[in-house]
Amino acid sequence: MLVMLRTTAVLLLTTLASVSGGSCTEDQRIDFSPLERQLMIVWIGTEWNHKSVVTAYNSLAQHSWRQLREKYVSLPLTDREKVVVRMFDLWMTGLNASLDNGQSQTVAMHLQHLRNALQDLRPQYGIDHPADVLYDFIRSWEWVEEISHDQMMCLVEWNEYRDAYERAAEKWQESAALTVGYSDHLFPGLTRYSAQAENARVTLSVALVEFGELIQRADHGLMAVPSEEIRDHFFYYLAVITDYPFAAPAI
Repeated sequence: MLVMLRTTAVLLLTTLASVSGGSCTEDQRIDFSPLERQLMIVWIGTEWNHKSVVTAYNSLAQHSWRQLREKYVSLPLTDREKVVVRMFDLWMTGLNASLDNGQSQTVAMHLQHLRNALQDLRPQYGIDHPADVLYDFIRSWEWVEEISHDQMMCLVEWNEYRDAYERAAEKWQESAALTVGYSDHLFPGLTRYSAQAENARVTLSVALVEFGELIQRADHGLMAVPSEEIRDHFFYYLAVITDYPFAAPAI
């Protein structure tokens, strides 16, 4: 099922790129950045249970998607391309319905599908997009966090746990290359709150180093709470760089 969804995501975004000339220009990236930022803020808001933020930014994201959809479907599309666009539309509709019905797990699923869709296109066209590094990090960290809460250590061996941590830490190091080139549309906080963004990044980096030191002690009972704290640090950092609209919880 996951393979099918990721394949569909690639087809969808390949369609969106190809119908506009077969290459991703700076203008095209700017077109998608407002939608992606809005979806990121919905993601943060669901994590923090900020219902008013989620409602407001879901509405903005739905509006942004309708505008993009109208732009692309007004061009001549093959039957296959039309199906792929409808699939993305289905995820956006599903997100909206899940929020209306208070289905938090389904909301998370639709947001993940949409992030995958945006991410899967970019390597196809050589776009070095900083959001992808953040998506890769939190996906890697969620696995570390799951292992950290596995009290009986049934999921993996300890060396595999250490390897999972190291892969996530490497992904985070890559995030240091986030550029201000995306600051106006996707990460406005990188320039608007540059000191706060850097402090948040350093805080997470230090927490990762300390987590690695705990792993060396090989005491699984120490790992669950620090793994949660790193997740908290990540969402705080993401909130700062996206210019999240409400004051973020203190970390």
